[in-house]
Amino acid sequence: MVDDAPEIQELLAILLQEEGHEVSKAGDAAGLNEAFRGAQPDLVLLDLKLPDADGLDLLPLIKKQWADTEVIVLTGNATFEAAVEATKRGAYGFQNKPFESKSLLVAVDRALEHKRLTEETSTLRQTLLGMGGGASPIFQSPAM
Repeated sequence: MVDDAPEIQELLAILLQEEGHEVSKAGDAAGLNEAFRGAQPDLVLLDLKLPDADGLDLLPLIKKQWADTEVIVLTGNATFEAAVEATKRGAYGFQNKPFESKSLLVAVDRALEHKRLTEETSTLRQTLLGMGGGASPIFQSPAM
């Protein structure tokens, strides 16, 4: 998660860890840049307003560095325009602060399920391509 408010970081960490998720924290864009050197996370919770960057500007960087990572934007200054722009730049979801715990956990679960399904689809496509040597599979049966 990337959020400059320590109390939000702590609340999110407790909430997510109770659900069995591993959590890493960064308080600003510099911390996010440092995280880029580590393992790719499944999900990033990204504050829209950070002291050293705008979350909307960080979204394309996150998606470039970690293409398969889902991003949920968190903000206390929600506008419809910001939500649309976040989605255009690659965010999976958008949550207002203060957030309801259940609502956030549902959004997290949906984002992680979306990531899992996307990976599964990619794996199946690669398997099909490998079976047919790149050609579309054509099945024949006597009934046809």
